[in-house]
Amino acid sequence: AMGAGSVAHRSQGLGAALLGVAEREICERGHRSARLHVIAANTRARRFYGRHGWSEVRTFKDERVAVEKIVMEKVFTVASI
Repeated sequence: AMGAGSVAHRSQGLGAALLGVAEREICERGHRSARLHVIAANTRARRFYGRHGWSEVRTFKDERVAVEKIVMEKVFTVASI
């Protein structure tokens, strides 16, 4: 699947490193929060983002792809970046 890491590369820290780079970029551009969508059935991704300070905000049905998604949000503080 697009955006999914291969099984051989899971739990190597690459996702956390990339997320850290993205979060720093978001903050450097002056944003104090960000949102993303995760497929609701993707519990691995939900746990990953949860471990990194993202909160589940709401669930919605994405009619374009007929799948339930979760909106996740992170509010950035100086300590979180």
